[in-house]
Amino acid sequence: MHLQSFGWRSIRVRLYLLFSLTLLGVMGYALSDAWSSWQSLRRLQQMETLEQTARSISAVVHELQKERGLSAGWIGAQGKRFGQELSRQREQGDGAHQQLQARLSAQNPAALGDSVQAALATAERQFAAVRALRAGISTLSVAGPASFAQYTSAIDAYLAVLAHMPAQASDVALARELSVYIRFIGAKEQAGRERATINAAATADTALDDALYARLLGILTTQSVYLAQFREQASPAQRAALDA
Repeated sequence: MHLQSFGWRSIRVRLYLLFSLTLLGVMGYALSDAWSSWQSLRRLQQMETLEQTARSISAVVHELQKERGLSAGWIGAQGKRFGQELSRQREQGDGAHQQLQARLSAQNPAALGDSVQAALATAERQFAAVRALRAGISTLSVAGPASFAQYTSAIDAYLAVLAHMPAQASDVALARELSVYIRFIGAKEQAGRERATINAAATADTALDDALYARLLGILTTQSVYLAQFREQASPAQRAALDA
C-alpha cells in the first residue's frame, strides 16, 4: 500500500514538473515575443520622431532661406523694394519656428538623443540672433554681408541638427534615407546662397566685386559636391526625381 501510494505521488510530481516546464516555456516565449514587439514599437516611434522633426527643421530652414534672400534684396535696394514681402516672410519664418517648438514639446526628447538636442540648443540661439538682427535690417543699419552671415549661421546650425540624426536612427534604412536627405538639403542651401548673393548684386545695380565673386564660386563648388554625394547615395527613383 505504501509503495503504491509512493508510486502515485511520483507520477503526480513528474506530471507537475512536466506541466511547470511547459508553462515556463510558454511564458518565456510570450515574454520574448512581447519584448520583440516592444522593441519594434520603440523603433517605429523613433522613426516617426526623427522624420517629423527633420521635416519641421527643414521648414524652418526653408523660411530662413527665403528671408535671407529678401533681406539681401531690401538692403541692396536701400529699402526701396521688398518691404512688404520681407515683413510677410518674417511672419512665415516665425510660424515655422513655432511649429517646430510645438513638435519638440510634444515628443519624447530621449528619442532624439543628446547630440541632436545639443545641436538644437545651438540652432535656437542662432534663430534668436536672427530675430535680434531684424530691426537693424529694417533700418538699413546692418550691412549686406553681416545680414547674409547671420542668416547663414542660423541655417547651418539647423542643418547641423539634421546631420546628427542618422547616427541616432536604430533602423539602417532610416539612417540611409536621412543621410540622402541631408545631402539634398545641403545642395538646396547652396542654391539659396547663390540666389541671395545674386539678388544682392542685382538690386544694388552693381557688378559683383571680388568678395562676392569669390563667395559665388565657393557656393557653386560646394553645391556640386552636395549634388554628387546625393547622386552617389540616392536610389534610382530619388535620382530620377531630382532630374525631373
